[in-house]
Amino acid sequence: MGSLGILQTSASLTAVILNICPIFDEIPAIKRSRSTGDRSPLLFVAIWTNACLWMFYGVFIEAIHPIATTNFTGFLSGSYFLLTFYAYAPPVAKTRFAQYFVLALSFVLSTATYCFFFPSLDTSRTQAHLGALCTLVTIAVYAAPLSTVLRALRLRSSKPISLFFALVGTLNSVLWGAYGILTADAWVYIPSVIGVFMCLTQAAVFFWFAVGRGGLEGGKESRGEGFGGKALFDFLSLQGDGGKEMQAALL
Repeated sequence: MGSLGILQTSASLTAVILNICPIFDEIPAIKRSRSTGDRSPLLFVAIWTNACLWMFYGVFIEAIHPIATTNFTGFLSGSYFLLTFYAYAPPVAKTRFAQYFVLALSFVLSTATYCFFFPSLDTSRTQAHLGALCTLVTIAVYAAPLSTVLRALRLRSSKPISLFFALVGTLNSVLWGAYGILTADAWVYIPSVIGVFMCLTQAAVFFWFAVGRGGLEGGKESRGEGFGGKALFDFLSLQGDGGKEMQAALL
């Protein structure tokens, strides 16, 4: 296996880890409580949409591995999250979920139709359109941690931030950015660069309050709780200590 193959496998592995973490932590918690609480379905739908678009992109440019295969795992885990949410959501949340999902599904099917059933003779143009859509949705998903950073600054505590997500997310973004650069694919490395910035910002704020002067002032809350799947799922759902400020801003 050459250097590119190692990079592809490493990038896929870190992405899969991020995709499946909630299956072993927060999803069982939802099932035990038999309720989604006040979690919003918006970002779950956005993540599912993002995985679908990147699957299409990988197939379109014939990059089955790692782009299409990796995002297929994201599609499967995202579908599982959506089904679980719908099964345990209260009636009002189910209605909101249905509205979001119908819009997302229509968007995904329209994109697939444009790319594969009515392709342009200029394939580079179609790739640019699809890549731009992927990049915009990915940036929206990456922007979500800003709510946790703002809350950490407001509380002067590292508790709202998932250190696990920040570190693994940074590594994941670096690997995908390197893959995009090596394959000269700007639509892969542009969102990855943004992802590195977002994740490093989280890590910096976490360590500032957990280790630095902010942590001493923050008391017990500065210990943080971002080392496992629950913290990652809090980020994904923008609930609990993750805050709700970004819910209305996404999509």
